[in-house]
Amino acid sequence: MAILQNIKNPHASNRDEFLKTAGCDSTSGLSEKKALQRLNTYGKNKLVKSKQKPVWKILAEQFTSPVMYLLVAAGALSFLFGDIPEGIAIGAVIMLNAAIGFWMEFQARQSMATLRSMDKI
Repeated sequence: MAILQNIKNPHASNRDEFLKTAGCDSTSGLSEKKALQRLNTYGKNKLVKSKQKPVWKILAEQFTSPVMYLLVAAGALSFLFGDIPEGIAIGAVIMLNAAIGFWMEFQARQSMATLRSMDKI
């Protein structure tokens, strides 16, 4: 909210300073007039709906970091020089890393969908 942008580290600020800057009272909160004014100015406090990435793109993005490029190069060089066990091990690390990254991002996406479904406003 633009009103609170003037407070640096609002989580660590003094309560009275925070309330004064926010224009609130510690016992009654915002007045109805201020609440309606802010609603008209800033809109409802809703999660913004954004276009979701397709699942295939989430998976493909797991292979686009510099570390993955380095691992792929190391694996390719291992196979090229005949060190098959090391190449297989590096390939397994690549797949495990991609699987973990994909799963974490997919779970975050599911969590956001659940939060959106709980939004009552």
